[in-house]
Parts: sequence; structure tokens; C-alpha cells
Amino acid sequence: MTAFAEVFSLAFVAWFGFAGVTALLCIFFYPVARRWFLSLPPVMRANHVLAWTVAPAAVGLLLTSFIFLPTVLSLLGMASDHCQAGGAGFAYPCLLHPFTSMERELPWFLLFPLTALGLFFLGQIIWEWLRVRRFVRALTLASAPDASRDIWVVKSEWPLAFAAGISQARIFVSEKLVRDLSSPQLAVVLAHERAHLYHHDPARYFFARAIACLHVSWLRRKLLEDLSLAAEQACDEEAAKQVGDRLLVADTIVQVERWCHQQRRSAPVPLPSFVGSQVVARVESLLASPQEPGWMYRMIIGVSRGLVLITLLFAADPLHQLTEAVLGFLVE
Repeated sequence: MTAFAEVFSLAFVAWFGFAGVTALLCIFFYPVARRWFLSLPPVMRANHVLAWTVAPAAVGLLLTSFIFLPTVLSLLGMASDHCQAGGAGFAYPCLLHPFTSMERELPWFLLFPLTALGLFFLGQIIWEWLRVRRFVRALTLASAPDASRDIWVVKSEWPLAFAAGISQARIFVSEKLVRDLSSPQLAVVLAHERAHLYHHDPARYFFARAIACLHVSWLRRKLLEDLSLAAEQACDEEAAKQVGDRLLVADTIVQVERWCHQQRRSAPVPLPSFVGSQVVARVESLLASPQEPGWMYRMIIGVSRGLVLITLLFAADPLHQLTEAVLGFLVE
């Protein structure tokens, strides 16, 4: 096995360990943090929930990269050889000490499960990408472009309206909504869906669904539900600003939901729509006063980011040594 392959395989073990610990912490801390999120404006709540959804993968990647920081600083001449300074005779994920001289490889009980996990993780992303791609292609074939509104009109009597796609997301609206909604109500629907495009919600939800597989199943469902609700409420707020009437937005949601309820019983498969499954929460949010973040929120977020960065910088070397010790224990 080449030195690069050994570095990659051991770094993957470290990433998996960090991701697993982070996923475990999310089980205990997300229900507590969620109570605080509910007091935030929907746009900020969506960003926070998205961060928690991708936290295992993202924190694992961040901490794995930081275990290489002492090595990078040594190579740049900004610090001494951390392995020699620490008195260690060897270091596993260390660019200064090639693994070819150590003749150590991952044991089979780590290599096979982690390879399977990596393939499953990659397959999950590819499968989700292919599913979205097929869905958008089928819709495009069943639609006609409306250049004046910059939307695609689906030839359907179902009350459909949604944004779909990843790199080039589009807005699809059914002929029924274009024909039967009043002009102000149609303006609400279009403003809502354009807000999805502005916030890149189709791409964000794609990555969230693919990466959330690192969470336990019940927390994954809860995170995706919370993310979906926050994103929908954020677009409701944007639509309310565009049309200048929160009650009109609530009325349009109720109107489309009423049509969906009438046709849902005969639907062959669940279909995406403007309303979704969280109508009550969205209407209640529109009937309440808009939420605005206070100065305390901005101060807490700014201080927290600074503390996390400082902690990571000071903890890089101990984290590096601890990771080496754990990896050394596993491959012995």
C-alpha cells in the first residue's frame, strides 16, 4: 500500500470516528437546541437546522483536516517537528514520517466495514442525484416553458407548484394553478417558489438528504422535517414581503391545500406541491408577527464562532497526538 493510500485510509478512520462522536452528541443536544431555534426567524432557523443536519460529515472533515495542521506548520517552518518534540517515535497521519517505513495497514475488521460504509455513503449521494435528475427530466418533458413568468407549466390538473433541480433549478407550476388561482394568489405562489430558488433550497435539501444518513433514523427524519418547515416558512415570509399582505399568503396556502385534499384520495403516488404537509404551522406563522433577530443573537453567534476557531487552533496539536494514539491502538 502506498504512503498516500495509507494516509487516506487512516484519515478516513479518523473522519468516521469524529463523525460518529458528533452524530452521538446530536442525539442529546439537538432536542435542546431545537427549542431555541423555534424563536428564530425562518431563514436563520433553516441555516441552523441545515448545519446540524450536515454536522457529522462537516465536523468530521474539519477535525480530520486539523489533525494535519501541526504537520503543515512543520513543513512551512513555522513550528518544530511535532512528533520529535512530543517524544513519539512515529506518527500515523503524518506527512513527515512516511508510512512505507512502518509497514502497518488497516486490519480487515476496519478495512471492510469502512469500505462498505464509504461505498454506501457515495452511493447514497449518486442515487439521490439520479433520482432528482430523472424527476426534473420527466417534468420538463411534460411541461411547456412560460417565458413571461420564467416558469415551466406542467400539463396537469393537480395543484402542483415547486422548485426542482440542483445546479439549474426550475419552477414548475401546473395548468390548474395557473388557470384557477386569482392573479394575486398566483403572484404569491410564484414569489414563494422564486424565494426557494434565491435560497438555493433544492440544492440544499438534496445535500441534506444525502448527508443526513450519518444520523440515527429518528433524528434524520426530525432534522429533515424541521429543515423543510423552516425553508417553507422563509419563502412564505419572502412572498408576504413581495405582495405586501401576509393574510393573502395564508389564504393562498389554504386554497391550494383544499384542492390537494380533494384530489389526494385518488392520487396514485404522493406528489410535491406548494403546501406540503405542514400547512397548519405555516399559516399560524403568517398570522403571527414577523420574528426579528435581536442584537443578543448576533453577539452570541459572533462570539461562538470566534471561540470555536480559537479552540481548534489551540487544540490542533493535542488532537493530532490523540488521533495518532487511537489510530496506533487500532492498527497494532
